[in-house]
Amino acid sequence: MKIKSIKKVKPQRVYAIQTSTGTFIADGIATHNCYVCNKIKNGNWVKYERVMVKRHGRAKVEKMKIDAEKTVKMTTQDMIDIQAKYKKKIEDLGGFPKNI
Repeated sequence: MKIKSIKKVKPQRVYAIQTSTGTFIADGIATHNCYVCNKIKNGNWVKYERVMVKRHGRAKVEKMKIDAEKTVKMTTQDMIDIQAKYKKKIEDLGGFPKNI
């Protein structure tokens, strides 16, 4: 996966998952499924895909499907570079909120 760009957007509610390591994962698209859809229906992809196509277009959804199957090997230096890049972006946006 390669990050192409980051843009500032108006505030909106975004749902994230907290992992066992204490990190949070959010898809950045501000969508989320309920327990039944995620666990019992394995993501309820059929219904979810219709909404995604409506919001983002068929081409982007197809690309997301392909990208989801890719494995990317990253070196330690790749991770350090990404960390530095996003630290800079966070600083440019005024830092982390106090409640994090």
